[in-house]
Order: sequence, then structure tokens, then C-alpha cells
Amino acid sequence: MATGESHSVREFVEAAFAVVNLPWQKLVKYDPAFDRRTEPARLVGCSDKIRKILGWKPTGTFRELVHEMVEAELAAIDSRR
Repeated sequence: MATGESHSVREFVEAAFAVVNLPWQKLVKYDPAFDRRTEPARLVGCSDKIRKILGWKPTGTFRELVHEMVEAELAAIDSRR
């Protein structure tokens, strides 16, 4: 579901590395070759329809979602050992 919020890749990386208490600046390499010359229009999902019809609204924050994703990935890695 969309929340109407927009977050950068950097915000995602910062939040993900914070979960495992690692310094992302030392472990992530930035390559300007992957920069977009012209950024497209702001890409943000709209949840108006599901909010109106079903009364849905987000129950967590962006950081909570990233935390859950990292924890699930760590659990999956542990289960393969």
C-alpha cells in the first residue's frame, strides 16, 4: 500500500544499517555513474481510494518497516545456516 510519503535510497540505507548498528558510510560505495541526469516527476503512491473504501491507513512508520525488513532478512539468513 502507498502512504503518500517519499523516501530516498540514502534514507533507506541509513535506516537499514541503523538496525544492525553498522556505519553505512564505510560500507556503501557511491558511484555517480548511476545518478540520473534528470530526475523524473516525484514518484509517490496514492492511497486515497483504499482509505475511502476500506478505511485503511498505515499502522507503522518508514523506519519501522525498514526495521522489519532487515530483521526478516537476518532471520532468513540464520535459517539457512
